[in-house]
Amino acid sequence: MLLALALAGQVDSIRAANHPDLRAIEALVAAVTGFLVLFALLYLGLAQTDSANFTQPLGRVSALYFTVTVLATVGFGDITAQTDGARLLVTVQMLLGLGLVAGLVRVFSAAARAGAARAHWRTISAKNAWKTGSPKRARALESTEWSGVASSKS
Repeated sequence: MLLALALAGQVDSIRAANHPDLRAIEALVAAVTGFLVLFALLYLGLAQTDSANFTQPLGRVSALYFTVTVLATVGFGDITAQTDGARLLVTVQMLLGLGLVAGLVRVFSAAARAGAARAHWRTISAKNAWKTGSPKRARALESTEWSGVASSKS
Protein backbone atom coordinates (compact mmCIF):
# COMPACT_ATOMS: atom_id res chain seq x y z
CA MET A 1 0.00 0.00 0.00
CA LEU A 2 2.78 2.41 0.96
CA LEU A 3 4.66 1.53 -2.22
CA ALA A 4 1.55 2.25 -4.33
CA LEU A 5 1.12 5.65 -2.66
CA ALA A 6 4.77 6.51 -3.27
CA LEU A 7 4.48 5.45 -6.91
CA ALA A 8 1.31 7.53 -7.39
CA GLY A 9 3.04 10.53 -5.82
CA GLN A 10 6.00 10.14 -8.17
CA VAL A 11 3.72 9.87 -11.22
CA ASP A 12 1.83 13.03 -10.21
CA SER A 13 5.13 14.81 -9.62
CA ILE A 14 6.39 13.81 -13.08
CA ARG A 15 3.19 14.88 -14.82
CA ALA A 16 3.24 18.28 -13.10
CA ALA A 17 6.97 18.99 -13.53
CA ASN A 18 8.44 21.79 -15.64
CA HIS A 19 10.73 19.18 -17.21
CA PRO A 20 8.88 15.86 -16.96
CA ASP A 21 11.63 13.85 -18.69
CA LEU A 22 14.21 14.94 -16.12
CA ARG A 23 11.77 14.38 -13.27
CA ALA A 24 11.11 10.85 -14.56
CA ILE A 25 14.84 10.11 -14.53
CA GLU A 26 15.11 11.48 -10.98
CA ALA A 27 12.20 9.30 -9.88
CA LEU A 28 13.70 6.21 -11.53
CA VAL A 29 17.07 6.79 -9.84
CA ALA A 30 15.37 7.33 -6.47
CA ALA A 31 13.27 4.16 -6.82
CA VAL A 32 16.21 1.98 -7.84
CA THR A 33 18.34 3.45 -5.04
CA GLY A 34 15.62 2.72 -2.50
CA PHE A 35 15.31 -0.83 -3.85
CA LEU A 36 19.07 -1.38 -3.56
CA VAL A 37 19.26 0.01 -0.03
CA LEU A 38 16.25 -2.07 1.09
CA PHE A 39 17.76 -5.34 -0.13
CA ALA A 40 21.25 -4.45 1.12
CA LEU A 41 19.77 -3.95 4.59
CA LEU A 42 17.87 -7.24 4.33
CA TYR A 43 21.05 -9.09 3.33
CA LEU A 44 23.02 -7.39 6.08
CA GLY A 45 20.42 -8.43 8.66
CA LEU A 46 20.35 -11.96 7.31
CA ALA A 47 24.14 -12.21 7.44
CA GLN A 48 24.29 -10.85 10.97
CA THR A 49 21.58 -13.26 12.12
CA ASP A 50 23.48 -16.31 10.88
CA SER A 51 26.93 -16.18 9.30
CA ALA A 52 26.17 -19.43 7.43
CA ASN A 53 23.69 -17.60 5.16
CA PHE A 54 26.47 -16.38 2.85
CA THR A 55 29.90 -17.64 1.84
CA GLN A 56 31.53 -14.77 3.72
CA PRO A 57 30.50 -12.29 6.39
CA LEU A 58 28.69 -9.25 5.04
CA GLY A 59 29.26 -5.68 6.19
CA ARG A 60 27.36 -2.68 4.84
CA VAL A 61 29.53 -2.27 1.76
CA SER A 62 29.65 -5.97 0.90
CA ALA A 63 25.86 -6.25 1.37
CA LEU A 64 25.33 -3.35 -1.06
CA TYR A 65 27.90 -4.86 -3.44
CA PHE A 66 26.07 -8.19 -3.36
CA THR A 67 22.73 -6.46 -3.95
CA VAL A 68 24.05 -4.60 -6.99
CA THR A 69 25.64 -7.72 -8.49
CA VAL A 70 22.32 -9.55 -8.15
CA LEU A 71 20.29 -6.68 -9.65
CA ALA A 72 22.76 -6.26 -12.50
CA THR A 73 22.74 -10.04 -13.05
CA VAL A 74 26.54 -10.01 -12.92
CA GLY A 75 26.93 -12.55 -10.12
CA PHE A 76 30.71 -12.62 -9.71
CA GLY A 77 30.45 -15.62 -7.38
CA ASP A 78 32.62 -14.21 -4.62
CA ILE A 79 29.58 -13.92 -2.35
CA THR A 80 26.80 -16.47 -2.69
CA ALA A 81 23.71 -17.40 -0.73
CA GLN A 82 24.21 -20.68 1.15
CA THR A 83 20.94 -21.36 2.97
CA ASP A 84 17.43 -21.81 1.63
CA GLY A 85 16.26 -18.60 3.30
CA ALA A 86 19.07 -16.56 1.78
CA ARG A 87 18.52 -18.14 -1.64
CA LEU A 88 14.82 -17.40 -1.43
CA LEU A 89 15.52 -13.74 -0.62
CA VAL A 90 17.98 -13.51 -3.53
CA THR A 91 15.38 -15.05 -5.84
CA VAL A 92 12.78 -12.53 -4.69
CA GLN A 93 15.23 -9.70 -5.37
CA MET A 94 15.98 -11.03 -8.87
CA LEU A 95 12.31 -11.28 -9.80
CA LEU A 96 11.34 -7.95 -8.26
CA GLY A 97 14.41 -6.27 -9.76
CA LEU A 98 13.46 -7.24 -13.29
CA GLY A 99 9.88 -6.11 -12.77
CA LEU A 100 10.95 -2.94 -10.97
CA VAL A 101 13.19 -1.65 -13.70
CA ALA A 102 10.83 -2.56 -16.54
CA GLY A 103 7.72 -1.32 -14.77
CA LEU A 104 9.19 1.91 -13.49
CA VAL A 105 10.65 2.82 -16.86
CA ARG A 106 7.27 2.25 -18.47
CA VAL A 107 5.21 4.12 -15.87
CA PHE A 108 7.59 7.06 -15.50
CA SER A 109 8.13 7.47 -19.25
CA ALA A 110 4.35 7.50 -19.81
CA ALA A 111 4.00 10.15 -17.09
CA ALA A 112 6.80 12.18 -18.67
CA ARG A 113 5.09 12.04 -22.07
CA ALA A 114 1.81 13.15 -20.50
CA GLY A 115 3.54 16.01 -18.70
CA ALA A 116 5.33 17.11 -21.86
CA ALA A 117 2.03 17.05 -23.78
CA ARG A 118 0.37 19.14 -21.09
CA ALA A 119 3.23 21.66 -21.10
CA HIS A 120 3.06 21.83 -24.90
CA TRP A 121 -0.69 22.47 -24.80
CA ARG A 122 -0.19 25.28 -22.27
CA THR A 123 2.52 26.85 -24.43
CA ILE A 124 0.22 26.83 -27.46
CA SER A 125 -2.67 28.17 -25.37
CA ALA A 126 -0.50 31.00 -24.04
CA LYS A 127 0.68 31.92 -27.55
CA ASN A 128 -2.91 31.93 -28.80
CA ALA A 129 -3.97 34.10 -25.87
CA TRP A 130 -1.28 36.65 -26.77
CA LYS A 131 -2.36 36.59 -30.42
CA THR A 132 -6.04 37.10 -29.60
CA GLY A 133 -5.33 40.01 -27.30
CA SER A 134 -5.83 38.26 -23.96
CA PRO A 135 -2.64 39.17 -22.07
CA LYS A 136 -4.19 38.41 -18.69
CA ARG A 137 -4.99 34.83 -19.75
CA ALA A 138 -1.60 34.45 -21.42
CA ARG A 139 0.21 35.55 -18.25
CA ALA A 140 -1.91 33.17 -16.17
CA LEU A 141 -1.03 30.27 -18.45
CA GLU A 142 2.65 31.19 -18.42
CA SER A 143 2.86 31.66 -14.67
CA THR A 144 1.61 28.22 -13.68
CA GLU A 145 4.17 26.23 -11.74
CA TRP A 146 4.37 23.40 -14.25
CA SER A 147 4.00 25.22 -17.56
CA GLY A 148 7.70 25.63 -18.27
CA VAL A 149 7.04 28.47 -20.73
CA ALA A 150 8.70 31.83 -20.69
CA SER A 151 6.88 34.81 -22.00
CA SER A 152 8.10 36.24 -25.29
CA LYS A 153 6.23 39.46 -24.51
CA SER A 154 6.80 41.85 -21.64
